[in-house]
Amino acid sequence: MSRTTLTEFFDQFIEQHASASGDETLLDVSSAEVEALGLFFVRAICGWMKELHDRRFPRLPTSSGELELLSPEEEKASDEVADAEADASPVSRLM
Repeated sequence: MSRTTLTEFFDQFIEQHASASGDETLLDVSSAEVEALGLFFVRAICGWMKELHDRRFPRLPTSSGELELLSPEEEKASDEVADAEADASPVSRLM
């Protein structure tokens, strides 16, 4: 079984479904495919943002090896800091 790289897949997809006209490129795709692509990007961005949040606010294991959970007050303060940082980020200006 031959494996196709992502680059090869996109090249084949573009060859089969794209048509260029001047400065624009049109894709021959269904509305369901456009919706699926949009959902993929939303999930990817949300996953990326969660990973950044988890790296900035790690939860360290306790002496018993379990993750230390924040109190509701600490969680709210952490969320407020994350919200303030998100509001200041260039990505939030796009939404």
